[in-house]
Amino acid sequence: MSTSFECAILKGINKVGSIKKLDGGYVELVMGALEYPNSVGAVYDETRARQFFQKSSAFMRRVTQGYLRGELGHPPQRDCKGYDDYVNRIHTILESNVAIHIRKVWLNHNYVMPDGRKVIAIMGEVCGSGPHAGVFDRMLMNPHENLALSIRSMATDKFVAGKKRKYLDNIITWDLVNEPGLSVATKYNSPSCESHVVEHVPVNEALIEAFLTRQESHGVAVESAMVGTIDAMRALRKQRLTAQGGLASRWVK
Repeated sequence: MSTSFECAILKGINKVGSIKKLDGGYVELVMGALEYPNSVGAVYDETRARQFFQKSSAFMRRVTQGYLRGELGHPPQRDCKGYDDYVNRIHTILESNVAIHIRKVWLNHNYVMPDGRKVIAIMGEVCGSGPHAGVFDRMLMNPHENLALSIRSMATDKFVAGKKRKYLDNIITWDLVNEPGLSVATKYNSPSCESHVVEHVPVNEALIEAFLTRQESHGVAVESAMVGTIDAMRALRKQRLTAQGGLASRWVK
């Protein structure tokens, strides 16, 4: 007697695991979801996230200027010397590890899952790019292999009514990962379809300010990382300054 296992995620669904390509080799994928439990039961708050999908946000400017790229795998914290080093790495996209380019990002408030559930989906048009483009392309074309994206962000976690909610402070990018933090963020959930935990860094204003100051004084800051971290500071100040707020950070213009 023998026992075998096979990919069964598409069984009973009229899809075959391949995706129709758009112009330029891009494909439309579900990259995540808001108000939807991730692998550990936490949800991303829609109200906080919505601001990042406005044209005026620093994140959307990176999208419209064609700079939004993702890596093969999330940056591993074990490779960093300490927490400051990890924050720096999270905000840096290594050219040598790029796997995807994301040319468009938007929210679909009425996306219907294969099982009929409606979710607020984060959609994107993605193609292979950089040294690891071939990995993305092969995963995309193999109908037996799923493909997963996972958000890289800075976020504040809070417990509301006994459940963890994630309030985004900065969206950096999405990476190509082995398993998604959100079960919807896969090739098999693509509208055109024929790492367990989502990586984020808890953040506070004092931490970012101190990090930027140390980087500046040491003279070793990577400009792209500085830009991303300053974006995070701006987002925090915008969210947290009240009418009685204190002095603005020197990093925020």
